[in-house]
Formats: sequence, C-alpha cells, structure tokens
Amino acid sequence: DVPEDTTDIQTEPDSTAADTTDNPSSGGSVKVIVDTLNVRAEADEEAEVLGMIDQDDIYEIVSNQGDWIEINYNGNNGFVKSEYVEMIQNTEY
Repeated sequence: DVPEDTTDIQTEPDSTAADTTDNPSSGGSVKVIVDTLNVRAEADEEAEVLGMIDQDDIYEIVSNQGDWIEINYNGNNGFVKSEYVEMIQNTEY
C-alpha cells in the first residue's frame, strides 16, 4: 500500500529573476563619502574648482576616467576624485 498523505513537491530553479547587473558601467551615480569634496573643471588636481559638494550628495555619472569620475554638476560636467565617492546603483522608489 502507498500512503495517502504523500504529495508531489515540484521545485523549479529561480531562473526567471531579472538580472539587474546587465551593464553596470552605463549610467549610475556616485555618493560623496567625505565631508566636502571639490568639483573640478578638468580631471586634474590643479584644475579650477567649480564648487564644493557635501557628504551623502548623489550625482549622476557622465563618464569614468581612471582616478577621476565626470559627474553632472548643476547642469554642467565636473570632475571628482574616485577615491572620495562610492558607486551606487540607481534605485526606483
């Protein structure tokens, strides 16, 4: 006799989950991780300072140029040292 209380359990791998890391280098944002950070006109520590941004401010990435990241700063492009910001994923709320 086969017991009546057995059930077939089907398990399927979760292969339909969306992969959110298709192209991590496109777009994205950075968050400032120091108290204040100079935004410069060029990717050079001697370049003109366009302004200062504060810790936890978030800016859209325009391009990544080695040690420097070009950001959208008040409608213009500016540069910040990559060691003073962290990459964050854009999240929708």
